[in-house]
Amino acid sequence: MPYKGPSNSILHRLWSKAVLGRDNRICQICGRTGTIHAHHGIVRAGKSLGARFIADNGISLCYDCHFHGAHSGDNHGRMILDRIEQWFINRLGQKRYDEIKAIGSKPCKMDAEEREKLREYLANYSEFVVGKRGFKTED
Repeated sequence: MPYKGPSNSILHRLWSKAVLGRDNRICQICGRTGTIHAHHGIVRAGKSLGARFIADNGISLCYDCHFHGAHSGDNHGRMILDRIEQWFINRLGQKRYDEIKAIGSKPCKMDAEEREKLREYLANYSEFVVGKRGFKTED
């Protein structure tokens, strides 16, 4: 069987490491530290591989903001999702935000070469962020 490139789980771990490292493992909504999760802010993870692993499509959230907010579906969750969307627009600008939304709205399949390039990009992104900030992220 031909090599298909890095698995989604490997790419997801690298993406998560890049997002958490960039945000110094601090919840970008409430400022908490501790148990911090990387959240796909613009496109849900399963909809498109094209946007799933873009480092700009991630935000670091604490457990409460992630699960009791962004994934709750209630009024508090909607408020958190609105704050997350505003965070992305403020950080990326409306144009980049819209670009990632467009990428995420299209089906995307990656061959082994594209997956390997993505793995290298995410690994280099993480190393750049970690080296710049002078701390280590967990694997």
